[in-house]
Amino acid sequence: MENETLDTALNEISLILRRCEKIQPQFAEGSAQHSLLKNRIAALQAADLLLKRERWGEHTEQGKGQPSAASDAVSQRIKNLTREDFMKALAPIQSIIHKCRAAQVKHAETSATFRRLQKQIDAMNLAETLIHKELAADNSWNEADKL
Repeated sequence: MENETLDTALNEISLILRRCEKIQPQFAEGSAQHSLLKNRIAALQAADLLLKRERWGEHTEQGKGQPSAASDAVSQRIKNLTREDFMKALAPIQSIIHKCRAAQVKHAETSATFRRLQKQIDAMNLAETLIHKELAADNSWNEADKL
């Protein structure tokens, strides 16, 4: 996968994540909006980690060179996520894709808004693919997850 594509996706995910984190405190804990944002933030954080690992080339099958401290930290944070965490991440990612596509219909393909939404869709599609890839790999999940 091209580094430019990964960088663009990482940037888009980071922007969406920051917006969600910024607005979440405005909703009462336990409200539907707060719960939606909590789930969306968790999904975006998982996607961000997978994109960073993909970008830095820290795949188990590649195993090139010494990983940096940052890539080690990313790998460790991914290992701390369970299979269920990745399964739960799919719905919010798919929801973002759906909402962006619905919004795109309201704008001309040549508009800046359409292009911005397309970047978000592309980033979420990539994130969804990486989550599916992670689930298919069935990496070193915690023993509790394997029961």
